Amino acid sequence: MNMQSGAYIKPHRDHDLCFEQGEVRLHFPVFTNSEVVFYAAGTPLHMQAGECWYVNVHQTHSVVNNGSTSRIHLVADCGVNDWVKNWFAAAPLAHQVADTVNTGELLAIIAALRLQRTETSMALAQQLEQQLHQSPIF
Repeated sequence: MNMQSGAYIKPHRDHDLCFEQGEVRLHFPVFTNSEVVFYAAGTPLHMQAGECWYVNVHQTHSVVNNGSTSRIHLVADCGVNDWVKNWFAAAPLAHQVADTVNTGELLAIIAALRLQRTETSMALAQQLEQQLHQSPIF
């Protein structure tokens, strides 16, 4: 996906395109600049080249490129299978979440994950809880 300098994508949702519905969209930033901001559910994300990001695009999201260069992402929509579930459970997601939400929101996320009672949600809840306890903000 190529996003020219000065371009923006208005807030929208890609209905049912999320882990919980069995499909994930992965972003691999190839070229970007510090003025590109991806907003996911109102939270600004700054994706760096060479990273891999999962964003729940079932939630409202938008993008703005206020930089002087194009933003180019390789984007892959993937079905959720056991390999993807294990990959997500082992991924260092906790610090990404902890950096963008406050402690109360993080506790609410952990509680919601535990209510799902799936192997993946329980593993992620435990990972987030461990990260929270190691964080200086707890």
